[in-house]
Amino acid sequence: MPIHPAVADSADHIDLGIAGRSASRQAARIRERRSEIASQRSPVAAFLLGPSPQEKRLQADEKHWATGAGGEEILAATLAKRCRTSLSFTTGVSPARARTSTTSPSPRPAYA
Repeated sequence: MPIHPAVADSADHIDLGIAGRSASRQAARIRERRSEIASQRSPVAAFLLGPSPQEKRLQADEKHWATGAGGEEILAATLAKRCRTSLSFTTGVSPARARTSTTSPSPRPAYA
């Protein structure tokens, strides 16, 4: 059974990803979409009327994704501190090389 490419990039190193990376990318995509929508409006209309309902929704979504990304980073740091020995025991990766992510797939053993 092949090893999933996101899980292992070589036989001796398991890549656990980086916590909050996908949530940060999603927040950035939403921010870009929101700025694109805002750039299509007249500056005078934007000033007088404020953000449109769609812009307000995108702003809220961006904030939620960014908050989630920050939470994943905090959780990963906490788990890395508390689980150093069990992480190296279960994955075979030294804690110094390990990166923890709640969004990455679980490591799967390679079967010959």
